[in-house]
Amino acid sequence: MEYYKYVDKSDDNNNFDDSHSIKSDYIELDDGRKVKADFWAEHEYAFLSYYFSVQGLEDLSKEKLIKYLSDNGIKDLDDPDKYPLDIISIRKAKDKNSNDFYVLTIKMEE
Repeated sequence: MEYYKYVDKSDDNNNFDDSHSIKSDYIELDDGRKVKADFWAEHEYAFLSYYFSVQGLEDLSKEKLIKYLSDNGIKDLDDPDKYPLDIISIRKAKDKNSNDFYVLTIKMEE
């Protein structure tokens, strides 16, 4: 299956808040799904966000989405000692081309 690749809406001239990207890259999961990984900060907090297509994952729960990502190449994401559920949020978003994506964000340690 050909999955959508996330196309970022922002550019370097759009600063709407105090957040800033530290490092951003695209990775490919074992099943071929393209994921944008973005390590970013806002105020004194650091976050790691993964942007990936909802194609074929529309009905999965938060726990099943985390398991899917872990099983397909994002190491240890389903380890509750490293990443307890209360520091992980998942929401739906649209990219620049109006494709539906999940955004999974992990609040890193302060």
